[in-house]
Amino acid sequence: MLASALFLLALQALQLHANSIQPRKYHPDQFNNLVLYWGQGGDEKPMAKYCDKKGVSIIVVGFVHDYTGGPNGTPQMDLASHCMDTSHCPDIGKDIAYCQDKGIKVTLSLGGAGGPYHDQDWKPDDLAWNLWNMFLGGTDKSFNRPFGKGVKLDGIDLDPEATSPKGYDKLIHRLRTLYHLDHNKKYMISAAPQCADLKDYDGNAVYNILHPKKDLDAYPDMVFVQFYNNKCSAAAFSKKSRWDASDEGSFNFDEWENWAAGTPNTKVYLGLIGKDTHYDTGYVEFDTLTSILDDIHDKHHFGGVMIWNAEIAYTNPVTDGSQYGEAVANYLDYLQSPSKLMRIADTIAPVLTPIIDPTISPLPCESGVMFSLMNKISLRNLVRYFEHSVQRLATLEQAYPEEMDQPLMIGSSLCLGPVKSNQITLDYFGLKFIHNTTILP
Repeated sequence: MLASALFLLALQALQLHANSIQPRKYHPDQFNNLVLYWGQGGDEKPMAKYCDKKGVSIIVVGFVHDYTGGPNGTPQMDLASHCMDTSHCPDIGKDIAYCQDKGIKVTLSLGGAGGPYHDQDWKPDDLAWNLWNMFLGGTDKSFNRPFGKGVKLDGIDLDPEATSPKGYDKLIHRLRTLYHLDHNKKYMISAAPQCADLKDYDGNAVYNILHPKKDLDAYPDMVFVQFYNNKCSAAAFSKKSRWDASDEGSFNFDEWENWAAGTPNTKVYLGLIGKDTHYDTGYVEFDTLTSILDDIHDKHHFGGVMIWNAEIAYTNPVTDGSQYGEAVANYLDYLQSPSKLMRIADTIAPVLTPIIDPTISPLPCESGVMFSLMNKISLRNLVRYFEHSVQRLATLEQAYPEEMDQPLMIGSSLCLGPVKSNQITLDYFGLKFIHNTTILP
């Protein structure tokens, strides 16, 4: 829990001088990928707005809810209020291009909770060909391209629910065959199973996706496992349950990790709902989520976090004032690159915890935030970590030549806040003062 608590410091104080918001390119070899489902939120913003959010790696557009009901048996989409005539959605096409220019992948999801597809008789070969030419790299000009002629999505996501699993493994295989026709682009295939879907049961629509025939190249590149709305959801996480996969009421990420070990290299994403709503169950508070991520981030097949959906992920402020989606992205960054924020194992970076009660601190921290030092670190390394003025660092080294290489006491108080060169000019946010006396009991 210490690392989780210290995360707030890493974002609020240590990096105040670098507060720019940047999206993130998708990296299949890293786990700090954030996936958002977009397209079904009632008050959802245009896609481009979410591609400006920090840490977003993949946008999944939902949904193709009708596999054969369009002209000549082509698929049709339901994009809620974003596009009423889904055969012609040029504004969404512009947003897709905008997101892709930022390095964010944009894919299209098939299925969803509702739609004619549940009862349709569809053929994998035909559906793959239609998707290829309408949304991906196909060049057959007889097809209408709803997002525009120049727009190529980055892949297909499969989210069939409560229907027959027949044909989905062959659909993936056919799509992969078509993907090879476009040598200039690498396409992806993902699936969004529920956490209970590793088992075969009546209505498990993704069973064939998770257990494809051996002669098919049909394992998805990633699975956005819905760890909500089930007994195995992330809300059931506990240290005890993690090791007791036999308990149906336990968070079962380890079962998915074991399943992924038998695939070519499928990544497993922690799928979450972005807000506590009356539509879904199993919402995980951010404080609990950090404990879960602490526990699973080192798993070999862990690929990142998926949030349903974009709208609620960014209308849910959490403890530090950030929206849920932003806070998740920041914490994934912290876990992916701890050396950039703090390294607990050595003494070149401080490990700090906020002082919640200001009366505990012996000195006031005006216009700043007080923290307590939780590891041994020399004064020199502490100052170097925060100091941006070479002249000020040299002044401190001259004033305290003997103290600079001495370790500070664990429990010392640090004030972080605006540092001014005079009473008017604000230079940067950094270290205001150190009180080298422990406040720990």
